Amino acid sequence: MPIEPEAPSHASPGAAESAPPFAQWADSPCATGCDLRRDCAPYSHPRVRDIAWLLSAPDLLQLARYPRPSLAALGLEDDRVRHHWLMALEQAPHALEAAVNERRHYRLGHYHELLWQFVLAHAPGSRLLVNNLRISQGKITLGELDMLYLAAQDTAPTHLEVAIKFYLGLPEGPEAADSPARWIGPGGADSLAIKYQRSLEHQLPLAYTERGQQTIHQALARQALARQAGASETNSPLAEDPPAPLLAGQQLALPGCLFRPWQPDVAPADCLPSPRHCHPESARQAGWWMRVSQFAAFCQTLEASPIHDGPLLGCVREKPAWLAAPPVASLQPWHELDRWLRDHFVPPAADDLRPDEPVQQDAAAQQHSRQRTHQHPRQLWLERSVAAPDGEPTTASPPHQQWRIFVVPDDWPSFIPLPPSAPAAQ
Repeated sequence: MPIEPEAPSHASPGAAESAPPFAQWADSPCATGCDLRRDCAPYSHPRVRDIAWLLSAPDLLQLARYPRPSLAALGLEDDRVRHHWLMALEQAPHALEAAVNERRHYRLGHYHELLWQFVLAHAPGSRLLVNNLRISQGKITLGELDMLYLAAQDTAPTHLEVAIKFYLGLPEGPEAADSPARWIGPGGADSLAIKYQRSLEHQLPLAYTERGQQTIHQALARQALARQAGASETNSPLAEDPPAPLLAGQQLALPGCLFRPWQPDVAPADCLPSPRHCHPESARQAGWWMRVSQFAAFCQTLEASPIHDGPLLGCVREKPAWLAAPPVASLQPWHELDRWLRDHFVPPAADDLRPDEPVQQDAAAQQHSRQRTHQHPRQLWLERSVAAPDGEPTTASPPHQQWRIFVVPDDWPSFIPLPPSAPAAQ
């Protein structure tokens, strides 16, 4: 099942209207030319800011047959309605905090999935019917469906699969330069090609298997009975239950960020291109990756840019806070980040190993294990104010330019996942 590019008319809301896809990557050291704070700026609650980001961020790739949920389907297409809904969450975040508890240390994928569950359950035009529906055959688990929801104006449920991914592009690697197999996870255990192959050939088709259809029918029947008994309530204005387990359609939401290698000595024409079928708006969430030994030079390049006049600030980003732009108060001078990174990526000495390391491992194996954990790639955020054009009055709040950054060890990657053999990733 090949990856199919979607028509440009289906672009996600809030798209930049100027440069063609990824043009900013080749023209300057700036990974993006738009304000990444725009969508979340009115809100201070971290999870409300992340939902605002989620509703506007484009997917990494486009699949014509599996578009993400539209704002219209959620009842949030109108900018004012969307803002009022987010402000209501900001002012009374109790339900959101209960659904996504800040005291829990969620994996990034789990956190992203919980945000989607909350949106579908509480947006004015949608209703979450079932989530994490396990499909089993006897004692064997065949897989799990992320969510079934009822969209505005629909009478049958939609099956939605979600994931959030951050991939780093390899200037040299498997397949052609524009292959999704060239874009791998920071840990080297995943790639954009592998993710789409699994989505297209396993997760989405599972819903239409005989066992998948039976499980969907049973789950919707139980959910309808529980709601009729008063055990489940919804704020959605939709009143009609889906009359049958037949799906209205299937969708795949895959936001994230593609980090391109910083190669200051490479001509723009020779730089790594975007992957095939990349979403035309993905440049809005584009970033750079570099080795720790390059970080200071990268920052000095940004400081030398004539369009900037403020100090270059930034912060280290900790999971799951990788979605919306970080608060300005969390930023610090880049020199401090450089010192932190150099300390983070220093290989630990043998006598620094934890005393609880398994005794059956020899010292070399223990040190290697400890070093790989200690030197895991880190995501950063960098930001600097932009100088006003000559002759124009300055404002109290000058515009800023922001960069998403991944810093990796100098010997990264230690492992490159093999590209999938099926045609889905081609």
